Amino acid sequence: MSSFPAFLREENAHYWLHNVRLPLACLGASVPWQTPLPDLAASPWQEELVAVHIEIRAGRMAAILPSHQTPPAYQPAWDLRQGMVWPCFVDSHTHLDKAHTWPRTPNPDGTFGAALDCANRDRRQHWQATDLLARMNFALQCSYAHGTQAIRTHLDSLDGQAAISLPVFHALQEAWADKIVLQAVCLVGMELYDSPDAKNLAELVAHYGGILGGVIYPQPGLREQIDRA
Repeated sequence: MSSFPAFLREENAHYWLHNVRLPLACLGASVPWQTPLPDLAASPWQEELVAVHIEIRAGRMAAILPSHQTPPAYQPAWDLRQGMVWPCFVDSHTHLDKAHTWPRTPNPDGTFGAALDCANRDRRQHWQATDLLARMNFALQCSYAHGTQAIRTHLDSLDGQAAISLPVFHALQEAWADKIVLQAVCLVGMELYDSPDAKNLAELVAHYGGILGGVIYPQPGLREQIDRA
């Protein structure tokens, strides 16, 4: 059984979070009171935390009160008991298409080289639309449950994989639009931009609103490859 109050799950719920601790850095200049708790601000802790109550309307912060003021008693409330509230996370470098592949294709020695081999082998054997959709969607569920609001992910795009992965990603982007902002970056070796396939990849990525990317190593022609991309 969940320990969360039932009203937290209600759509358009209106309630208060009592006895919250907010990092001072998260309070904007429009908040007139910005005094950290003196006991925590003193040495050795030196933590700049402000005691507040927070009003939530339909999933958004509507008001912040200093702890010495009393929120309306008629509104539902959840006592956080001095728990901290932070802005949602931005996960700016992920590989959602590789998520949750370890059980079927584990890395035998934990090295980067073995990880590349395992990922390529798993991609060739399994990365069709249904497989990608299930794994990537579960990864988003996990991220959302832990407070993530925005994710940028690489998507392996070599050997025709982009034509499979990008439509799946786009479908997830639409399905999660009201919860997580998603951005895709194609991942290929930079040498691909020397080939005729580069134009087709660029058009496909642009069609789905993604970003061109590449794995950069010191290699001949790198400057020209970057310029061409």
